[in-house]
Amino acid sequence: MSALATGLALAKFVPEVVGWFAGDKAESAASSVLGIAERVTGLGGDDAIRAIESDPNTALEFKKAVMADKYELDRIYLKNTESARDMYSQSRVLADKVALGIMRYNFFFVVVLLVCNAVACWYLKDHPAILSGIATTIGFVINAFIKERSDVSNFLFGSTLGSRMKDDK
Repeated sequence: MSALATGLALAKFVPEVVGWFAGDKAESAASSVLGIAERVTGLGGDDAIRAIESDPNTALEFKKAVMADKYELDRIYLKNTESARDMYSQSRVLADKVALGIMRYNFFFVVVLLVCNAVACWYLKDHPAILSGIATTIGFVINAFIKERSDVSNFLFGSTLGSRMKDDK
């Protein structure tokens, strides 16, 4: 299993770390989280995950250890954001066009997908397995569109006081 897949498997115990597994530093952050799991359990890779899954006390120790190393992992994640903002200053025109397209058209696609979902519910009410697959896929895509809009807004305008405090660090 790759470090990223292992890191994501461990993220169910400390959901705060999921954001660290994005961008070009994802493998590094996942390796750090896996290293913490191995250090806490004394086991390697998949054995460490199984040990954390099977013992609530080990899971708690893992969560404590991750939160203790949170500053370093936040630094890795913020370094990735910083490079994105540096890139923005160099290719602002293209980035603004992409952001404008996202903000302008994503809402339209969400509405179209909601209508498709309603139509599928109406016509496929006798086929629950097919309907479930379609509705799940549409929901996943809608979630991705909404997250994309949120990411653009947060990147261009900032997000929360917590993010501002991280930037100050």
